[in-house]
Amino acid sequence: MNSLALQELARRGSEQSSPGDTALSPSAVVRRRSSSGGAVLGIDVELAEELARFQADAEAREQLARETEDTTLGGLLTAQGDDVRRKSAAGGGAAAGGADGGDGGDVDADDERRKESWRGLALAPNASIQWDFAVETFDYKVQAMDLTSKLFVYLAFIVAFSFFFLVDRDVDNNFFLQKVFFDPITGSEIAKLKVERMFLDLTSADQFTDFLCDVVLIQTIDYTYPTGGNYFVGAFRMRTQRVLDTSCTVNDAVIPASMPEVFQQCYAKLEESTEDTGVSDSAYNSNPLWQYKSCDDMGGGASTTGWTDTFHCGGYYYEVPWWRDIQAENVERLSVLQPFPSSTMERMPLFSALYQYVYPPMVESNPSFIDNVATRFVMVEWFAYNAALQTFGSVKMFAEVANGGYWVPNYQFRIFNVWTRDKIPKTVYDCFFYVFVFYYIFQFFADVVRFHRRERKVLAFFFDMWNILEMINMAIFLVVAGFRIAYIKKCVDTDLQIDKLVYNQRYPVELDDILNAYMMQVYLNSVNVVLTFLKLLKFLRLNDRLNVLTRTLSASQDSIFGVLVIFFLIVTAYAMTGYGLFGLGVWAFRSIDESFSTLLQMLVGDIDYESLRNENRVEAGFFFWSYVILALFCLLNFLIGVLMEAFAEVSKSKPLLPLESVLAKTWSDWKRILRPRYLLHSLLQFFKGNTKEVLLMDAVEMVRSYRHSKYLFRRNKLFNFI
Repeated sequence: MNSLALQELARRGSEQSSPGDTALSPSAVVRRRSSSGGAVLGIDVELAEELARFQADAEAREQLARETEDTTLGGLLTAQGDDVRRKSAAGGGAAAGGADGGDGGDVDADDERRKESWRGLALAPNASIQWDFAVETFDYKVQAMDLTSKLFVYLAFIVAFSFFFLVDRDVDNNFFLQKVFFDPITGSEIAKLKVERMFLDLTSADQFTDFLCDVVLIQTIDYTYPTGGNYFVGAFRMRTQRVLDTSCTVNDAVIPASMPEVFQQCYAKLEESTEDTGVSDSAYNSNPLWQYKSCDDMGGGASTTGWTDTFHCGGYYYEVPWWRDIQAENVERLSVLQPFPSSTMERMPLFSALYQYVYPPMVESNPSFIDNVATRFVMVEWFAYNAALQTFGSVKMFAEVANGGYWVPNYQFRIFNVWTRDKIPKTVYDCFFYVFVFYYIFQFFADVVRFHRRERKVLAFFFDMWNILEMINMAIFLVVAGFRIAYIKKCVDTDLQIDKLVYNQRYPVELDDILNAYMMQVYLNSVNVVLTFLKLLKFLRLNDRLNVLTRTLSASQDSIFGVLVIFFLIVTAYAMTGYGLFGLGVWAFRSIDESFSTLLQMLVGDIDYESLRNENRVEAGFFFWSYVILALFCLLNFLIGVLMEAFAEVSKSKPLLPLESVLAKTWSDWKRILRPRYLLHSLLQFFKGNTKEVLLMDAVEMVRSYRHSKYLFRRNKLFNFI
């Protein structure tokens, strides 16, 4: 109805105008109506009211489009600063409804003239360009200048971060340090057993006890055994975690209540509610050879993550010291028995350690320290110090016991430094590096303010991929700073004199806290290395040769998203299927998350088809080949095809300059930038806040504010007039 009323109104208004008048637009008709006191050139009142309503709707749509900077309603910026709209009523133009189609060519011609003017061709002084085209071009120029200037600072930041991350870790030499412990210990056969077994082959509590007595003690306590110049610190500790015999209930239909009490006992998975914490009235808890302590009572420590679960730092424990009070008969052999001069301490002899500390709890006691039913976790752990590398080493050899009784041996070796006064220069350097970090944090919030001033919104800024990456990167740096401060404080509060640590006849649990704070820095900085180098793509995205990755992903993101969703659904379905079919007999499919990881590894060629076939000969072939055809042959290749097509389109979209031209221009720019006079001038302007990109950015903001205020004034004026 609105469209028909407008057409009729425009036609009748044109017919009733004088021959010398031009065709009336709807807005002109409204003004004619206002001046004639209600007579709309003979047109009935109903059409006039319809026109007024349509005009109000058009103004509302125009305001909405202007707020979102819709290019179809964007203004035209002339040399005089006037904001000229595409309007058919000016200069004898066509009616707003498009009644005169012949003038459309004039509008297109004007657009072409404006584009040619922007390209730098000589046109009339009052030639104009489209506002949105101008803003887009200015923004691109400002962004290019801003990223180029920030790139040099960011390259310096990457170099500083590399030193910050790598200086504290001598990975090359420490790699061989861990070999000193683990190769002999894990590679030594347990001689007492009839069947050849090593540490990773343990399957019972008795075998773990034999490993402790016949391998660990001989290669650590025995002072004649070579240890590569490593000094054992304090004592080693045996620790275990158990569950209550009432942690679950038996099935009465299978095990009736009439059976003996031993059959009514049930041992569940280790959880906070099922753990035996030493408060139950049992023979195990009344044994004086060990005691239970929580993590807090232990004085600290870190949790241990294994194959089946994560275990806290508490539990039942006993300690075996590396040193003892000196015996009179050993005074002459003191130089052999100890690394540091002492008139009171000597190395613990092997037989003393074995029969005085290890055999009573592990072999002679009933119940013994570990068993095959209630034990869920057992660990032997100690610290050593290497003077040549000036590092401490933490050795943890443990076994997890699943509910079904399966033993899963594992080991962990960590190297860490301690903070002493000779680390003060490195600490000063760390403070200098964090000046960089706080500079980028300040820049991030400045970008938020600048974005809000330009776009009149904030939330969209935090959904940009590069800004999300920046937030995560800076947040991790702040967390690392917190761990670094805690690490230094723990080192200062701990007496780190090696003679006191070595001769201290207890497990140095305070070193566990230092180790935990140190390793958290390593883990977080390792993540930040990837994020920091990925952010280089942000600075290279304006280079047509170097931004091919980001442009390709951007061009194919819609198609990639759909393919990845389908890919995820198929892999999830096969992970659940593999868990059900092969989980009982194949280690790689023992859980759904492990099945998911195994299926992804199969896509890159890591396939153990024999294990699948041995577990389920009937279903293995169908499962394997259907997954390979769907996931590998179809979806993975389809994903590659989408990326290749997007890459081809991106390569054709922008013709590249010859490489020699780019190199010549780059060399010329670098020679200009590296001139001392230019560097000094740029540095002064940077501190004054008058760099080229800042000035151009301010100019664009001023023009944008001018346009916004002018449109707001015209809108209010037109609204009041109507």
